[in-house]
Amino acid sequence: MPPDNNASVSSIAVLLQSIEESSSDPSFVKDISQWIDALIEENKSTRTPCISFASPFANYFDESFLNISYFVIVDKLPSPEHPLFEEFIKKNNLGGITYRDTYFLLDENKDDLQYHFHELVHVLQWNILGDESFILKYFQEIKKHGYENSPIEKVALELVNLFAQKEEVNNLAYYVESRLRLST
Repeated sequence: MPPDNNASVSSIAVLLQSIEESSSDPSFVKDISQWIDALIEENKSTRTPCISFASPFANYFDESFLNISYFVIVDKLPSPEHPLFEEFIKKNNLGGITYRDTYFLLDENKDDLQYHFHELVHVLQWNILGDESFILKYFQEIKKHGYENSPIEKVALELVNLFAQKEEVNNLAYYVESRLRLST
């Protein structure tokens, strides 16, 4: 959780302004997507399939989804080579970050099922929205609502809380998709 939400909103506002200026250039999302392609390729041999969580996540995620979702344990969270992205990660004290079907967790969080669950919700959101929509929506929501109150984060946090309380969610994928539609 971010230590200072106002500071994170400020840094996100600057980042979003940069993204908005860049997004008028059609190559912006393409450049980010290519960076993600390279990151995933670079980590292909170290990615672990999330099917290893089939048992604890049985009442939430389908095995077919867990089979095509991956995680990588890292010492430092990867971000595009842009100082504002790196600042966002630091200011929000992130323990993990998701890029498409792969999320990266700091080593200190590798055994924390709630971190894995949270990032898997983002994998699902990314899967539903696609690169361009996820990237732009994520930062627009953070600019408007702050990190913890952005609808994309709120859904992940709500679902983690339900998981922690051992409350089942029927058709989690539909729930996430409907919440994404409501936040547009």
